[in-house]
Amino acid sequence: MPKIIEHIRERAIEEARKELLANGYDALTIRLIAERLGIGLGTFYNYFPSKDYLAAGVMLEDWQNLMKELESEFPNRPAADVLRNLFDKVHEFALRYDPAWKAYEQHGSGRSIVGKYHSTLVGQLAGYIEKAIPAVQQKDEPYLVNFLAEIILRFGADPDYEYGMIEPAVLKLLKK
Repeated sequence: MPKIIEHIRERAIEEARKELLANGYDALTIRLIAERLGIGLGTFYNYFPSKDYLAAGVMLEDWQNLMKELESEFPNRPAADVLRNLFDKVHEFALRYDPAWKAYEQHGSGRSIVGKYHSTLVGQLAGYIEKAIPAVQQKDEPYLVNFLAEIILRFGADPDYEYGMIEPAVLKLLKK
């Protein structure tokens, strides 16, 4: 049975985040993080089976923290404000990880992970949008919430887009 070391997963993610953001995906190695933690490679592999899982763990934790942050920001706000704020948060996340993500994709890893979690991410964003869209409009346009979530994820995650570029279309969708 593998030896479980208290808080090692959290510490590994924190060290990996530092390395990923400072030096990029290519500089991130399991050996480096294991050395920083003072553990052997075999022990490290009990927590993360590969570099891809380690990098995904960092991004996933930051995404989850972003979702928690959003919980307190959206009660009783107009839909247009909620959409702008969601876009800004997703965009900020994307910009933070853009260099690492590009390197990650070059290794062929990114697409499978994005595909695996796409519907979850859309669902999370849709949950916030749903609270801001009147129930009557949701009943009349049942596709609207998920469609807006897709738009926010697609364009917010692209560093080349700004909200102002999609805002006219978003506002048209919100009007009856």
